[in-house]
This record gives sequence, structure tokens and C-alpha cells, in this order.
Amino acid sequence: MKQEIAQAASYKNKVRLAILSIIFFVFAYLFLIALVFLLVALAGYLAMVVIILHPGFITFIIALGFVVMSIMLVVFLFKFIFAKHSTDRSHLIEVKKEQQPKLFALIEEIVQEVKTDFPKHVYLSADVNAAVFYDSGFWSMFLPIRKNLVVGIGLVNTVSVEELKAILAHEFGHFSQRSMKVGVYVSNVNQIIFNMLNDNESYNRFVQQCLNFTSYIHIFIQVAVKIIEKIQFILKKLYEIVNLNYLKLSREMEFDADAIAAQVAGSDALSRSLMRISLADFCYANTVNYYFTKVDQKISTENIYPQQRFVMEFTAAQQHIPVQDGLPQISYEYLNRFSKSKLSLVEDWNSHPSTEDRVAHLALLNLPAKNENSNSASTLFENIAVIEREFTRKLFLLPAYSSRPADISMEDFIKGYTNEANSNSYGTIYNGYYDFINPGLIDETHLPVLQDWSMEQLGKLFDQQAIGLACRVNVLENDIAALKQIFSQELKIKWFQYDGTKYFYKRAGALIEQLEAEIEELKQKTNAHDYEIYSFFHHFAVQKNKEAELKEFYMKALHALTAFEQKNPAYIDLAKEVGFMSQNLPFNVIETNFKIIYRKEKPFKKEVEDVLVNPMFEGILNDELREVFSQYLTHDWQYFNRTAYNDKAVDVFYKSLQGYQFVLSQLIFKHKKALLDFMADLVK
Repeated sequence: MKQEIAQAASYKNKVRLAILSIIFFVFAYLFLIALVFLLVALAGYLAMVVIILHPGFITFIIALGFVVMSIMLVVFLFKFIFAKHSTDRSHLIEVKKEQQPKLFALIEEIVQEVKTDFPKHVYLSADVNAAVFYDSGFWSMFLPIRKNLVVGIGLVNTVSVEELKAILAHEFGHFSQRSMKVGVYVSNVNQIIFNMLNDNESYNRFVQQCLNFTSYIHIFIQVAVKIIEKIQFILKKLYEIVNLNYLKLSREMEFDADAIAAQVAGSDALSRSLMRISLADFCYANTVNYYFTKVDQKISTENIYPQQRFVMEFTAAQQHIPVQDGLPQISYEYLNRFSKSKLSLVEDWNSHPSTEDRVAHLALLNLPAKNENSNSASTLFENIAVIEREFTRKLFLLPAYSSRPADISMEDFIKGYTNEANSNSYGTIYNGYYDFINPGLIDETHLPVLQDWSMEQLGKLFDQQAIGLACRVNVLENDIAALKQIFSQELKIKWFQYDGTKYFYKRAGALIEQLEAEIEELKQKTNAHDYEIYSFFHHFAVQKNKEAELKEFYMKALHALTAFEQKNPAYIDLAKEVGFMSQNLPFNVIETNFKIIYRKEKPFKKEVEDVLVNPMFEGILNDELREVFSQYLTHDWQYFNRTAYNDKAVDVFYKSLQGYQFVLSQLIFKHKKALLDFMADLVK
């Protein structure tokens, strides 16, 4: 009870802060409107004075320029009133009560329990998802809006009835009468402000029309654009305050919705689904990707969802995850097996709490299930196979297919996927150890003398303790990389936590030095462990007269790692600059960003040139990649032409970035796997 009271108080405080920040934003916006109207009035007065005192063509153009400048400012400030943001429904299938009575009965049961309205429309989607959505606009702040529900078949395929009930109860919990309605209002307002500041596509078209009207008033349009840029800068800085308070509230709203879902379906049902959903999504993506990487073979399937289930069972078996009622049961310990980072960004910029935090919160609530139903959620649907086949059909309607691809059987998929998964992994004897660590440099004159060459000793070399050590090194390296971004303010975070202690960003430098000392100590341990591993397999290589082969495989793997370390920085340096290309920005900002791209392309192009001629990449580069790289290098591509992107140039640029990343990763994988497969064969 004390915990619930404290949580309610925390929720109310965050709602209060969010509302105050919105009020602050509104008053600032009204002040800017008043200022702009003052400028407009002044511009109108100047236009009138100019025409009266000096009538003529030039003065008419000047007056027209003042008028257009005023209109642009007014349109920018009030465009949000008429803007409406609609969710794309082209990928969805709407269902009615008469089509799916069991599903609608479950939804009716949930909305009654959480005391909210029945959704306006119920849609199905192909993926692993469930969400409540609605179309929003300025008037959404004042008028009630009925929400729509979307349920993903990829989710239905991987949860039980009770787990689906818990997931849907969470979604409806955000809008229930047992939730704090003002929090939902704050959420709506936050989204509207975000759209108002960032959705400028139609306004940019309006500016372009003004530019095309006549060249005589370009100077006035440019002045208006500069004023608008300053207004946007001020508003976005103010919005950071609004959004920060909203994000804090949003995390509380997630816990609140979880509590409502737990009351409806029990804590365990929601916890199980939360812990499994990332695995379900991973397996769905892997299944789809299996076909998308074989477009040239023109193969497809009639129904992808039984294959998703197989991939999930296959993955569970590989990772030793227990299965109950046909569904993997992810434990809290498994979920946290690699989450050992002590770095936290104080959650200021996270809209959702972590899955681990949500599961821990549900465990504290410990609410029992009312009517546990472990049947598959697919049993709620009439003709589920027909729905699955319809979404599968949509999935394979791709421009890349010149004709309808041929369906393969479940048996062919299982065989192909299993072979591919095995060829893309390092072997089960290593227990995932080499997923986190690469072989290190070995001096054969200093190999330790082992006394045990049994399979039991092999198991000890790759046990959980060894994996934990390798994982800790990996986590520390990622933490140090993140701290360097914070210290340089490439990642604009003022405060962060490490191991429960709060730090100002300027103190990240000292912490980096501390962690680098720690990682150096850990690497000494992993290096010593590398020597033990090499000594173990070296023993069998000597017995089989394959000592020279082992050394050759090992050196090739080390050379590949060295090449990656030398060539990857050019890619990283360029790739981190391309984010703006997916944003809606003023033309002058885009051009400024491309100046950086053109400068950083030079070292990247040199590395691409080397990849094409370097014998190390033979067998990795296919004809398609060679063609992409050659096309990229033989043209002086211009990606933006004053007002529009050059789509072909941008396509070649992105394909080159992706292709370069692919060949580097394959270089390491190819030689590392060759070494590990050879080592595994030694002990057979």
C-alpha cells in the first residue's frame, strides 16, 4: 500500500511538472506570435508608406516583398491549427465482430474491466506488435477521440490467450478511467507540439512556391526564412523542457498501465509476454529475412507464421531456454544474462522504462491471474490460417520480384534455415563465448602446460564464468565508448549515473580512465584464458600433425581483425553524419550538412578502392557489390541539387555504406569461423 501511495504521488508530481512546462511553452509561443504580429504590422506599414511616397514598379516589388514575408511568418505560426496527422493503414486489415467474435469478446471483457471505451476500429497487422492509435491534430486537445486497436499476427502466434489479454489491457490501461486522464492529455499535447515543430513538409512546399513566384522578392523570402529559423530554434529549445518532463511522466504512465494490466490478467502473464516479445520479434525478423536475402532465387512461402514458430523453437533449443505449452519461457535471469552495464543515462531521455524494470515492478505487485488460459492466442481467431496466408501474400508483393515467387514447403524451409543458421554460427561447443570476444595474439613459446585434455575440460574453458568474463570486457568497451560521446558532448547528456552514482558530464573523463584501467586488468585475464584455450587445441593439433595448419588459421583470423580495425573508422566517421538525410530540414541546413559528407567521403572512398583490389576480400565481394562500389567510385556524385535530393546518387551512397559494412563484418566472420571450425574438428 505504501508503495502504491508513493507511486501515485510521484505520478501526480510528474503530471504537475509536465503541465507547468506546457503552460510555459504556450505563453512563450503567444509571446512570439505577438512579436511576429508586431513585425507584420510594421512590414505592412512600411509597404504602405513606400507605395504612397514613391509609387512605381520597384516600390511595388518592395511592398509585395514585405507582404509575402508577413504571410510566410503568419502561415508558419498558425499552420499547426489545420494540420492533421493520420496513421498509414495500408498494411493493416480491419476485422469486425461478426468475423472474429472470440477476439471481440476478449476486447469487450478487457474494456469493461479497465473502464474505457471500445475501440473505434480493430485492425490486424503482420508483425509482432499491439498498439492503440488515433489520428491527431490541433483540435485533438479539445475534442474527444476514439482510439483504434491494432493486433499483430506475429504477436498472436507467440503468446497465450492470457498473455495477449495482459498486453491489450496494458494498451487500454493508458486510456482507462483508472488511469490519470490528465496524463493522457499531456501525452496528446506533447505529440501535437512535436508535429508542429517538425512536420514542415507542406510549409517547405509553400516556401518553394513563393520562390518560384518571382525572383524579385527572393531577398524578402530569405529574410522570412531566417526569422522562422530563429523562431524554430527558440521553440525547439523550449520544447526540450516540455519533452523532458513528458518523458519522465511517460515512464510513470507505463508503470501505471502495467499495474492495470496486472489487475486484469495477473502479474505473471504480462511479465512472461514482456520477456518473450523481443525473442518473438527477433524470430519473426529472421524468418522474413531468410526470404528477403534470397530474392534472386524467387522463393516464398504460403504461410510464414508456422515458420516463425519453428525459428523460435530452434532458437530456444540453441540457447537452452525451457519451453512450456509450445512457448519459450524466458526467465528474469536469462533476460539479464548480458545486461551488466553499470552505466545509466539517468533515464531523462527514455520514454519507456526497461523491460527489466517493468518485470521487477510487476513482481512487486505480485497480482494473481483470475482465469489462467494457456491456450495459444491464435485460438481466438476464426480461420487464422486464412489471415496468416493473406499477410504472407502481402509480404511477398515486392517490386524486386519480377514474377510471382515459388512457394517452398515447411520441410524445405526447416532444412534451409537450419543449414544457414549453423553456417552463420561459431559452433555449439563454444557455448557463445566467441560471440563476445575475438581470438588474441598467441606466443607459442609461452603456452601453459595443461594436465586435462578431456571433454569436461573443454566445457570448463567455455563455461558461464568464462562467458561472463568475456561479456564484461564487451560491456566495458561499450560503456567507455558511450562515456567518450558524453564527455565530448556528441551525446548531449548533462548527467548520467554509473554504478548508482550520479555524475556531471565533465567528470566522464576521469571515469573513462578508471574503466580503462579496469578493462586492462580484465583483458589480462582473458588473454591468459586465450592461452589456455589455444594450448588445449594445440595439444590435439600436435597429435594429428596439424600444428602448422592451426597456426595458419589463427594468423589469418588475426590479420582479418587488424584489417577491420584499420578500415572501420572511415566508415564510422562517415556513417554518423548521415542521420540528417531522414529528417525534414531547411535547404540551407541540408547543403551545410552535405559539405561535411563530401569532406568525410574522401578517406572512405580510398578504403573502398582498397577493398576492390585487396586479395583479402576475394570470396567476400560478389558481382553486385563490385558493381555498386565501382559505380560509387567512378562518379562525382552530388546528393542534393538546391531544392531536392538526387535519388539515384543517394541510393548508390547508401548501398556503398551498407556494402562496405557487410564486407568488413564478413571478413572477420569468414576467418574467425574457419579457425573455430578447424579447432572443433581437432577434438572430434
